[in-house]
Amino acid sequence: METTTVLLSHSSSKKLVTIPNYEDYEYLEQEFWKVFKIDQQTQQENKVLFQCYNKEWEEFVDIEDKKDTVKHMDKLKAILVPFQPAKRVDTTGLEGCQETSDSTTLLQDSTTSLLQDSTTSLLQDLQETSDSLLQDLQETSDSTTSLLQDSTTSLLQDSTTQDLMRELERITGKLNAREEVALEWQAIAPRIIDQAKRETSRKTVELSLTHSNTEEAEITAMAVLPALLPDPRTKCDPSKILHITQNVDVEEAIAAKSQLEPYLLLVQEDHIIFLVIDNKILDQIQPRDLPFCLMAAYYVFNIQYPKACHMFYSFLEVFVLKMEPGKASTIKHFLARLKAL
Repeated sequence: METTTVLLSHSSSKKLVTIPNYEDYEYLEQEFWKVFKIDQQTQQENKVLFQCYNKEWEEFVDIEDKKDTVKHMDKLKAILVPFQPAKRVDTTGLEGCQETSDSTTLLQDSTTSLLQDSTTSLLQDLQETSDSLLQDLQETSDSTTSLLQDSTTSLLQDSTTQDLMRELERITGKLNAREEVALEWQAIAPRIIDQAKRETSRKTVELSLTHSNTEEAEITAMAVLPALLPDPRTKCDPSKILHITQNVDVEEAIAAKSQLEPYLLLVQEDHIIFLVIDNKILDQIQPRDLPFCLMAAYYVFNIQYPKACHMFYSFLEVFVLKMEPGKASTIKHFLARLKAL
């Protein structure tokens, strides 16, 4: 049976959810309760509002009709909205009162009911905001478990990969750099794979060197590149750059990986790639943007490269930022070998 997979986030959790093709958001709502393990009482007290990420506006937009079909690869948010049933006005004891007194009492009761509803809703919103802020503070308070400072963590939570890449273009003053690098990556990826085939003794990744289309070639090239650019003294672990997982529960895969520095997470079954920073998913990435987006993560947030991966990131500095390699550098010789293929 063919399936539809979406990235669904709720509160601070993000999960890949797979449902049958052509199902609507009412079906997805039932899956949401199960996948995120929402208790029965919470389900009875809340309804689910789904939002879908709009690439043109770069914002999450409400799904108005739950009969709409869920689309494959959409990025969605699930927001719990408390039910607020209308309250009945208590008319006990009003019989026999004058008409003006009845009107006044009813108006007072109605006003009180409206104020109670508004106050309850406001308190619920404040409580949710307070809980979210407390959770964020707890996650960033321990300097031994967090890579970034509080101010940078806040910026990270509000950013997408698109924001990150635009910021790198702004910092470097090259407004078309992302597109130029993407085209260069498409052209050079097959040559990197050909070079990897020649150096079979350096095959250190569990990924086939065969590729049937441009996107697969771009992913494969990123996976084998660290093995082609080893550091002279210490062996580079390719999974520190591109980590491949069979687990569709991305949060579980990230927790098991537990790497604070930015890296790429490939869900191999679906060929979906995420940028992960400080054990948090920033966003999904297109294969053509892999070099530019990964370089932006380190450059914009000013993060040190992982140990033993210096040669790989030196290549990205030359390839993405157009820095000049040294006359006798390994990077210069490597680029010359690729050009000769």
